[in-house]
Amino acid sequence: MDKKTLRRKAKIKSKYVPGAEFLIFFCIAVFFETFDYLLLLIPVIGWALVRIIDFAPMIILGLWSIMRFRVFPGKGLTSGLMLEWIPIVGDLLPTWPIFVFLMYLENRGKLPNWLKWILGKTKGIRKKAVARYNK
Repeated sequence: MDKKTLRRKAKIKSKYVPGAEFLIFFCIAVFFETFDYLLLLIPVIGWALVRIIDFAPMIILGLWSIMRFRVFPGKGLTSGLMLEWIPIVGDLLPTWPIFVFLMYLENRGKLPNWLKWILGKTKGIRKKAVARYNK
């Protein structure tokens, strides 16, 4: 094999993330969501602390994404934080575990096309649509 093929295979292999790593970060996300729910039991002070503590999972998951995938997940991460800050919606939705689950689906290539469209990962979808149109 030539060097170019070896580099391409190494690049593909480095993007694959084992399921155990996703499970660890999923547990971290569930921990922060549970901690948020417990803080909400404290009136006023807990409600304010929840908004401040929501930065921690964003930083942890953002750094993990940058170091592991070499890409900053802009829309997914910022929309997760924005949803967490909406008073009732953020308190009910488990946004951080959903974010990790979507990263898992994307890494395995099982992310549905409509979700790719929403998250802005439309490069492949656009090529497929153009190819179908040109047939």
